[in-house]
Amino acid sequence: MDDSDFEYSEDLDYEKLRSSYQDDVNDLSGYFEKCSRNRDIRNCQWAGKSDDLKKTQEDAFPHEGASDTEVWLVDQKINNNKALRMNALAKSQIRAYPREASDVQRSSEVSVFLRWLRDSGIQNFPREMELASSYGDEKGLMVTYCGWKPPTKRTHKKLFELDQILETIPELAEILADEDRDDEAIEWLNSVESWEVNEKRAKRVLKELRKTGKAEIPVAVWDKGGADVRTLSPDSDVIFPVYTMNYQDAPRMHLRMIMTAPELMSRVESDEWDEDWAENVIENHTGMTESQFNSPVGVIGYNNYGRAGRSAITTTTKARDAIEIVYTFERLIDKDDGSEGIYLTVYCPEVKDSPGVPTVAKRVLLSGRKNYPVVLTQFNYDFRTIYESNTIVERLKAAQKTQKVLRDSYIDESSWSISPTMWVAPGVDASQVGPGAIMSGPMGRKPEYIDRPSKFQPNLQLEALLVAEANQMAGQDPEDPLSQQMQGFGITRFLQHGQNVLRMVYDAFKIDGPEELFFRVTGRPEPVQFIKSGGEGDMDIIVSFNSTYDDPEKTEKMLSGLYQIMQFDKSGRVNSEGITDIALSAIDPMLADLVLMPSEQGSEKVRNETLNDISQMANEIAKNAPQNAAQLRMQTVQDYKNQQAQIQQQTGTSKLAGSPAFQFYLGEYEKQLQMQLDQQVNATENGILGTQAARMGGNTQPIGTEG
Repeated sequence: MDDSDFEYSEDLDYEKLRSSYQDDVNDLSGYFEKCSRNRDIRNCQWAGKSDDLKKTQEDAFPHEGASDTEVWLVDQKINNNKALRMNALAKSQIRAYPREASDVQRSSEVSVFLRWLRDSGIQNFPREMELASSYGDEKGLMVTYCGWKPPTKRTHKKLFELDQILETIPELAEILADEDRDDEAIEWLNSVESWEVNEKRAKRVLKELRKTGKAEIPVAVWDKGGADVRTLSPDSDVIFPVYTMNYQDAPRMHLRMIMTAPELMSRVESDEWDEDWAENVIENHTGMTESQFNSPVGVIGYNNYGRAGRSAITTTTKARDAIEIVYTFERLIDKDDGSEGIYLTVYCPEVKDSPGVPTVAKRVLLSGRKNYPVVLTQFNYDFRTIYESNTIVERLKAAQKTQKVLRDSYIDESSWSISPTMWVAPGVDASQVGPGAIMSGPMGRKPEYIDRPSKFQPNLQLEALLVAEANQMAGQDPEDPLSQQMQGFGITRFLQHGQNVLRMVYDAFKIDGPEELFFRVTGRPEPVQFIKSGGEGDMDIIVSFNSTYDDPEKTEKMLSGLYQIMQFDKSGRVNSEGITDIALSAIDPMLADLVLMPSEQGSEKVRNETLNDISQMANEIAKNAPQNAAQLRMQTVQDYKNQQAQIQQQTGTSKLAGSPAFQFYLGEYEKQLQMQLDQQVNATENGILGTQAARMGGNTQPIGTEG
């Protein structure tokens, strides 16, 4: 290795770059083979498999036509894990915690932004996380690309009538009448925002307008961009050097993208790709075989491992419009100033270095980026490198195979018992033998049944034992505490992946996103404005899920304990609003978003409600204390009484002092609030919060009615 391997040079050695990609792919052939085997085990694919699930080979064991059934044990366990993890993600709590005191207020805004990203801001986020869980179990790695797409422009033709055009450009009517004023007309057409009219197209438009009064005009539509999150298959879409231990320390990383010709040309406009390169690739390198489409191994001439059970046509069927594009990210050092940076080179590995032919679409320093734009998570860290993983497929393949052997044996044994082979006399037609059939043959000759070739007796309990063992190994045995711990470990590891994805998307937004975003969140009628903050420090982003929330009994005990702690809190250290958040989130996070309002807004609402009640009581209308926020309402009443006392001291009188009815109603209101405070412990135990009706003489103001 020399300095040129890690130093940036403006003179790109394209063949060296292309060779490094091919070498990294070759080095991973063993991992690709393992992933292919795992895929076949999960999908119940094997050599010689037939649609009728019978062995059709001449050398089939124990005989041709024997059972060759499917057992979906591995797939079932992977799907069970996926369901548990996705449920946890949907119910998870997302918080951004500040590392500096100056970011406390900002952290709450970032928390709302992150929840919006999870729920709707990241297109297809649940699908991408579901893929991550599936790949993690099957291939041992979860890898997700995280970026922020810039606004992109797409052009399409739209039919305009002359009347519509003249509404926009009334001056064009006079110009159209004069064919000598085409240059002016073209200038006017080009002045309309979003119209994409070059000189050649403009002349055609003018001709059509004069002739038919209609014309097709190219109109540009801008996609505003947004979060770009894609889970990548670790055996086809993303390649690291085989020796990688910490993926963010790797010298390079390759992403394979399968694109179409329109996508390439749109990147010329939006991402400044080389137009000559794009046209050359489209013309000469469009179309891939299925093996090339599915695996980088197929691209460079290797056989597609583990596909013996698939139809041979898969290696010749073409993805006719597909083009393989590689994004290579490299950690390089600028030899002039010694600074390290992430450099991106975009190219097609089918293109070879030839004079006069552009070799790359783009090569650029990713300014502001310290890390590769992917999140990679291993489900276990028992090995040195990221590719040395022990997957659930490998742990369960023996159980699945044994279960298949047992089922095949049951079916074959039953087949022999129901329809044994038989000898018949020469000339007797036995083709119609079956239940209820009547046969006749030579006198005195009875059919002879051939005994079963084996006295094998299937063990009906063995399959149940195999499934029980598989449940324990997959962390899905509800009776085994250690199995439940394993399940929780898998959920936590999955949520860590989602947590790091959200963090990286937020980092990408800070680098490539717009200065401000407007978005809607559940429970808020008005859109939220989120403004990028240049002075914001790093934050700790946490995605957490409490499995207690899935058990109503445990949830009830937890909330009861929290409310009891709050009642015995003498110094006011317990945050009652936080307990309310936890309670509603435990019931349903979506319900919490709908019901909960910001604490400041909620406090103001309670104060205004209480002051409105006081105003009505001042007009001698009895009011009952509402059944919530007793402490804040009591404080509002005390503040009002203190204010009235100051007024009386200054003027000699006050509204409260001058109205005995007002004093009574307000006193009853206070008693009800105090009763709520005193009975909250009882409310926690019995689920009932009671107050007494307000009384004035012999009249009673029933609870829940207005005076």
